Amino acid sequence: MISSSAFLWHGLLPSRSALEGKTPGMDFGIRSYFEMFQKMEDTFKFCVECKKLPDSLPDPRSLRRCKRCQNVYYCGSECQRLNWPSHKKFCKKLKLAAFDRLTEWLVFTGDIPFHTGTWTKNIQDLQGWEDWFLMQEHLDEKLSAIKAGHYMNILWANAGKPKPSEVELMESIKRVTTDFVSRPVTIGLGLSMFHLDPYAKPLTVHVVGASHAETLNARVTDYDELSQMFPKHQGIEVVMVGVDVVDGPIMRPPLVAFGPRQRVYLSSYKDLYHNFWESQVETQQAARPDLVVAFHAGMKVYGILLGLSSPMKFNAM
Repeated sequence: MISSSAFLWHGLLPSRSALEGKTPGMDFGIRSYFEMFQKMEDTFKFCVECKKLPDSLPDPRSLRRCKRCQNVYYCGSECQRLNWPSHKKFCKKLKLAAFDRLTEWLVFTGDIPFHTGTWTKNIQDLQGWEDWFLMQEHLDEKLSAIKAGHYMNILWANAGKPKPSEVELMESIKRVTTDFVSRPVTIGLGLSMFHLDPYAKPLTVHVVGASHAETLNARVTDYDELSQMFPKHQGIEVVMVGVDVVDGPIMRPPLVAFGPRQRVYLSSYKDLYHNFWESQVETQQAARPDLVVAFHAGMKVYGILLGLSSPMKFNAM
């Protein structure tokens, strides 16, 4: 039996459960890769126009998938016709999203991200992700190894969808890679923007509102790209704080003293940020942050930070 966590690699599960008013359980009883991918696909099986679920239809098998994007479903031709004016604006992007949703499994298997190298440019000098890829040595070989890898073959043998072209696969790998690396790179950009020098002293970063999506299957090495950005730094601590933090390897105490030099120490804390601040930071059980980052932050998070007694730099990404 495949571990249930193999099914839960995708952080935004599942759309259909929201319509059903259900919270997804953890024990899926998955016995094969094909069943795993089918259960994931089942979470998207509802008519995007009328929102009907398969069980609400005379024939649950009548749901049809858009042939172009392979991403959304309709209960019949009439709903597909009615939805087309809206869908046509996003159909091409939804096709890419369908690829990437499957490719993300390779993050869980450890194929993505590939081993990256020391940055040869400052982050201010990069114009986009293509510049980042240009800094990677033997990039084609690394991407080809992922594309031809064991788990990539398992994926498309069991996904129940047509396998993309070689070019489409390569581009999907690159998009999923940049999505994974974007968080540590964003933190690195924040350090640079606020003139926080990781070479001058150890730095502590708090990630506020860390969610299920950011911490599920998280590894202690997930933010090591910061060490490639700032080689031989004095030590960088990243603490993920949020009520939806998932238990795992990064669920370990934050640092009180300075951590190891040239290493990124990643930890997490399951609670609201103001509770973490009062119980850990103010009691000196956790270091005060040099930078607080909120990915996809809402105004509630901003309000919490404004209510803190100690001023700090805030960077909402």
